Amino acid sequence: MDCIWRILDKFIDEKKAAEKLKLLDRKQINEPIPIDNIGIWSYVTIGWLSPLIMKLFRDRNREIREDDVWRCSEMEACDINTERSFPFPLGTRFRSGILGITYKKLLKLKNVNGKTASEVITIFGSDALRVLLNTEMFVYILSVPIYMIIGTTYLYHLIGIWCFTAFVSFLVMYALQACLIEVIACLRRRTLGWTDLRIQKTYEVLANMKLIKMYAWEEPFHNSIKDIRETESKPLMKSSILHSITGAVIPLTPSLATVVTIASYVYAGNGLTASTGFSIVATLTFMRNIVSFVPYASRIFGETLISFERIKRFMLEEEFNPPRRDVLESNNAVELRDTVFMWGNDNNNDPNINNDHRMSEQNIKDINGRETMTTSLVLRNINLTLARGKHIGICGTVGCGKSSLLQAMIGRMPLITGHLAVGGTVAYAAQQAWIFNATLRENILFGRAYQQEWYTTVLQACCLSPDISILPNGDMTEIGDRGLNLSGGQKQRVSLARAVYSKRDIYILDDPFSAVDVHVGQHLFHRCINDVLKNKTVVLVTHQLQYLKHCDEIYVMDEGEIAEHGTHDSLLYRSGHYKKLLEQFNMTHTNSTDDKTQAEDDMDSKLRTGNANRQQYSGTDNSEVNNGKGYNSVPIVTISGQMEIPPESNETRFSVDENATTFSLPTIINSTRVREDKSDYTDWYLTVYIYAAAGVTGMAVLKGIVIGMVVINASVNLHNKAIKRVMGTPMRYFDANPPGRILNRFSRDIEEADVFIPYMMDHLLQITIIVITSLATIAYNFPWILLPIIPVVFCVYIIQTISSVAIRNFKRLENVVRSPLLSHVTTSCIGLSTIVAYSEENDFINGCKQYSDRTTVGIFLYETCLKWIGQQMNMCGLVLSLTTTIVVLFTKDAISPAFAAMSLTMAINVASLTQFLSHALNDVDARFTSIERIHEYENLEIEKETGNLQVDKTWPSQGRITFSNVEMKYREDMDPTLKNISFDIIPKQKVGIVGRTGAGKSSLTAALFRLTDLSGGHVFIDDVEICSLSRKLLRSNLSSIPQDPVLFAGTIRYNLDPFDKYTDDQVWAALEQVHMKEKMNLLEQTLDFYVEESGENFSVGERQLICLARAILRQNKILVLDEATASIDTSTDAMIQKTIRDSFSDCTVLTIAHRLNTVLHCDVILVMDAGRVIEIGSPQTLLKSPSSHFNYMIRSQTALPTDA
Repeated sequence: MDCIWRILDKFIDEKKAAEKLKLLDRKQINEPIPIDNIGIWSYVTIGWLSPLIMKLFRDRNREIREDDVWRCSEMEACDINTERSFPFPLGTRFRSGILGITYKKLLKLKNVNGKTASEVITIFGSDALRVLLNTEMFVYILSVPIYMIIGTTYLYHLIGIWCFTAFVSFLVMYALQACLIEVIACLRRRTLGWTDLRIQKTYEVLANMKLIKMYAWEEPFHNSIKDIRETESKPLMKSSILHSITGAVIPLTPSLATVVTIASYVYAGNGLTASTGFSIVATLTFMRNIVSFVPYASRIFGETLISFERIKRFMLEEEFNPPRRDVLESNNAVELRDTVFMWGNDNNNDPNINNDHRMSEQNIKDINGRETMTTSLVLRNINLTLARGKHIGICGTVGCGKSSLLQAMIGRMPLITGHLAVGGTVAYAAQQAWIFNATLRENILFGRAYQQEWYTTVLQACCLSPDISILPNGDMTEIGDRGLNLSGGQKQRVSLARAVYSKRDIYILDDPFSAVDVHVGQHLFHRCINDVLKNKTVVLVTHQLQYLKHCDEIYVMDEGEIAEHGTHDSLLYRSGHYKKLLEQFNMTHTNSTDDKTQAEDDMDSKLRTGNANRQQYSGTDNSEVNNGKGYNSVPIVTISGQMEIPPESNETRFSVDENATTFSLPTIINSTRVREDKSDYTDWYLTVYIYAAAGVTGMAVLKGIVIGMVVINASVNLHNKAIKRVMGTPMRYFDANPPGRILNRFSRDIEEADVFIPYMMDHLLQITIIVITSLATIAYNFPWILLPIIPVVFCVYIIQTISSVAIRNFKRLENVVRSPLLSHVTTSCIGLSTIVAYSEENDFINGCKQYSDRTTVGIFLYETCLKWIGQQMNMCGLVLSLTTTIVVLFTKDAISPAFAAMSLTMAINVASLTQFLSHALNDVDARFTSIERIHEYENLEIEKETGNLQVDKTWPSQGRITFSNVEMKYREDMDPTLKNISFDIIPKQKVGIVGRTGAGKSSLTAALFRLTDLSGGHVFIDDVEICSLSRKLLRSNLSSIPQDPVLFAGTIRYNLDPFDKYTDDQVWAALEQVHMKEKMNLLEQTLDFYVEESGENFSVGERQLICLARAILRQNKILVLDEATASIDTSTDAMIQKTIRDSFSDCTVLTIAHRLNTVLHCDVILVMDAGRVIEIGSPQTLLKSPSSHFNYMIRSQTALPTDA
């Protein structure tokens, strides 16, 4: 066949092709789809699409790109259709409008929790498509009364009142279909509930994959998603079976109505002639439109009703109301007077929850169906007045309501009573920095114009210049979703730089120093807040109390109320909460050295022991078939009378329906002829006909059951294999692919496998068998007909091959451009507070419109190309019909009239079926790109196991860690992150790891847990090289608390012990050790307290405490704390450090910290810079050395810069 394509390529003249393809010239890439500016002939024949189809065929060896096609035309654009107030003439326009208003509503929501986010993703990925399909299919339901009236009237003319027998038959089947709509709609509602939960759980897993890998929880979480998928498949399978049965049985209605009508008419003593029999059959076949497309149209209609319910429920969600601007006094920037704030029951998104403030309780069910308890919490009696140009500091213990107060100021926490006004524009830096997928510069500019001088000033003030200098492309380096390629401190400083660059009136900063080291923290406070923002209004929440004395006023929070406020000196004079916090803070900085002096001799002894044992420290798609339950194993029962064909147009559909049941025509002719000659045989023929119809119906039901079970099982297997493979990939895969991109394949592509592909494959097989049997029958009766059939078939093959390239590419384009749209939506859900605080809604709405228009181009071209193919196939079908008619006329005496009529009817049937065969073939082929995309995940590279050494169950029994000349790269094309790292940690040592942001501290954790393979050197634990162990064995014997605390949606017990390995007493003990038991005022059932996704109803500090309790439960010999107390106040931090010393006294503990006081009690301090260990030793030894880096860091913690 390659020879044919070469000839065809040469046949297309280069000059003419260039002229035709001028619409696709690179200079006109930005031109819209030319459908709005074409003539009537080009519009009817879809000729404007031909150049693009030919271009894609000529470049068939290259995948399609966005710049290969036109941009979205104005009439199909999201911007236009969002504002329309009248019914949309096209499904693509309806879909664009739905996406536009949904995204606008998203940006108006008060809060977005995990459940709401998953619903939004489902609306964008599935519900909007249902609306599009229903726009095209609903016309077939509306045509039912018209066809019934026409058909019944003509039958009445033929057989009198017996026509109502057929009428009743159709009514019964249509009533049955209406009942099935309700059943399928109910099943769809149940399916979507589990689909939302699966998507929510999948996103939760993808977003927190680092922690899951570090805890070796891939298999349990895969089983959790797998269980949800299995539950989701149950109503899905029932719906699929019902649809398969109705799709097989309902099209038989004309045949059944024919049997009933003729039988009743004959048994009543009426005579049946051949002409009357033909007329009855033809009329009832004409009425096939009543039911031929009703099953699919009804299913889409029922599912669309559910989609509208979901969209309506989402549109009625509570909206965000910004604070009032009318301050009572013009000199005030923020006013809160006698205010009470409460997080709502529905969203329950309190980022700073405190369980002592329980206003109301409600019971909800988790994914296991257990009753769980959640609460709504309040801030009481808040009176705060902030004058313009003043700096205020807010402090307090963990969970006292600091972050909630900031949320209240920007209007995110619902106001119950009182006066709230904010007189000016606001910049907001959240406690957990929100970074989106764009360049570093775009993250800082955030939609504002680039001003080089001001931009440079901001970079220097936020201490970002050194970081930018080491990035591969400077500030034009692309940052991954959620800042995956930035450290925690870098993300925090980018968020702060965004706020400073915006030049707002009021700056609300939520603990901006928690993720940075002391030196950088001082630089940020003195150079940025006190210098650059000196004339601005600043609200600063911090646990670094040494900075509060520079604030104009200090507010101290306690249990959801403002306990006291005033200047630094006045609060010290009162001896209240602030003085106690400050004393505790100073105590942790001053008393630690005295405590260390008493134990210095013992520690030196331990160091000497370590030296004797070891060298002293060194400072240097086919997959569907492979599932075993694929489509090839489906037994197909295909009869001419049970065909349901995807619609193209009313005219062509009439042609199919008129001839789809002609298999019964010869039987009727013969039976009527026999009745005229031998009336005794009438009963026998009718009996055979009745039993044949009943047998076909029974086989159709059996086929529906088998297909429904097989295809859903295959889809479930495909999903489970893909998600397992994804969870087994290295961390660098998740760094390069945002969760929205991966989620696209587990939402929209999985839906293709669940719903559309089974339906389309069923009908493709039916149509194929009908065409083959019809052509075989015609050829048997008229062998000479093969002569014209061969060239017609060849032409069909050529057109099919050319068009299939465009079809696949258009579908692939749609799938590819949908990923950025879903990523944009998920990113907007996470950063909603920041987007609204900066008033950037319009920019993000415009971004959504652009992404939506790209998907619209793919869908529009895909649907249009299918219609283009149908028109070309119609021409081939007409040639075939004309040829058959001519042959019949010239051979009228050589064959009986019955066989001649049958052949002619079948020829017309094949002519009308040709375009539908091509449509179904191309549609299935294109939709299998979704299977191809999922199958790609089955071939992803997974973490390679370099060893499978079996060790004793007690390993590691000592906890000794040795790094020997370790080098590590996150990617082969990157510079080493760790460079020649060597040190030896003896058992039970407590090691503090310090260094500036980006020094490589967290990379040590990645090397220890084998999140990234080493490019050189070795790591030993208890003299066992970790590369010789399986990753699961290694990680399950280590414990870690990552820099960003991770909680999962579920109960507290589920978060501490997801797999019920420990007793309730052990869980309680762990909570008590981290001081959460008394803080939360736990009751008997409090372990069932419901945690929102990502722990949104807990403060960041409380999340870190719960993560610490999780590590205590594991009781491993090695614990890594990666900034585990960064968001905890000083007093709580001191208690936690004591808990760590007590609970992990027999363990080796590595503490990565920016608060140097948290590591002063450690046995060893390890100082890192630029991926190297530059200093190592005991705290006392390092502090005694004037040239020590650690000594310099300690001194700079309390010293002020010379120009401050």
